[in-house]
Amino acid sequence: MGKNTDALPKRRFNHTKSFRIICKYQPDLLFLQQNITAISHSISNCQLLLFPTGSNFGKTALHLLITKTIMKENSNRGADMIKRKIDIHISDYPAELHGILLSGNIYDSSCSPSARTLYCDTGYYIKIHDKGELAMEADFTKLFYRIGLGVEVVSYLSADRDYLVTRSAVGEDLTHHLNDPKKLCEILAAALRKLHSQPIAGVPVSLRLQQYLDSANGDFSGGNYDESVLMDQFRIHSKQEAWNIMQANKDQLSADTLIHADACLPNIVCHDGSFSSFIDLGMAGVGDKHIDLYWAIWSLQYNLKTDEYTDYFLDQYGRDNFDYHMLKVIAAYELFG
Repeated sequence: MGKNTDALPKRRFNHTKSFRIICKYQPDLLFLQQNITAISHSISNCQLLLFPTGSNFGKTALHLLITKTIMKENSNRGADMIKRKIDIHISDYPAELHGILLSGNIYDSSCSPSARTLYCDTGYYIKIHDKGELAMEADFTKLFYRIGLGVEVVSYLSADRDYLVTRSAVGEDLTHHLNDPKKLCEILAAALRKLHSQPIAGVPVSLRLQQYLDSANGDFSGGNYDESVLMDQFRIHSKQEAWNIMQANKDQLSADTLIHADACLPNIVCHDGSFSSFIDLGMAGVGDKHIDLYWAIWSLQYNLKTDEYTDYFLDQYGRDNFDYHMLKVIAAYELFG
């Protein structure tokens, strides 16, 4: 499976007062202009920096930085993420979707500058992206549904654009259960244990893991050092230190587990106090379980505003089932960018 530099990971980041969106040349500026409405909904202070063509910043950096800021702001809301009721022009959508789009009220629940997500209150989500961009997510969503860990794919259309229609998950995502941190940790740990125990025969490698490997085998100048991904217990003090950790441990990354690759609380749904399903599976695949554990810990600490429950979560997952040192290795990859 090749690397798709436009399908960059959605990550959850700490709040900062300002964000940089870097444009290298006119196509990037056009991309920014085309998505400025979505960006302005989520960013209160955006600084646009124009770099000469010879700079080490291009469309990949632009997509990455915009994705970071959008997802950071949405994760700040947690349980308060907004669905905005909208009117649509039915003729703008493929005929195959008209029945669903006309069956109820439509809301915009987008959280990305490059993809749009609509919610129909009769129980459907419709994700819309550039042609070919949702094929992998459609495949993994179908896989997770078959093994009882995801929602049903109603249809995947690749026409002028990609359209992925899924049933709504049963229950609420874990950001709605912050009032009982221990129960939250138990549900989260049980969900990841169940996921990580699934067979992997014939499953493609996670794009997130592939990006890690590409970074480690690439050039030091290619990183996008960002301390906002770190937690105090995995403190790394420089880009050089992150690079050194990556180089020393790149052979330790495993591709032996089915992972979500963005195992934050908003992407895990529970119902009646038990795990229900995973959503947002564009980065899923075979990879290293420590990627999921790292982002689960990060999301717990971010949403609970404390690291008090980290050890309890790891106890519930099972101390014999992971290598604590590898969590700092994952931190280095995420920090390097």
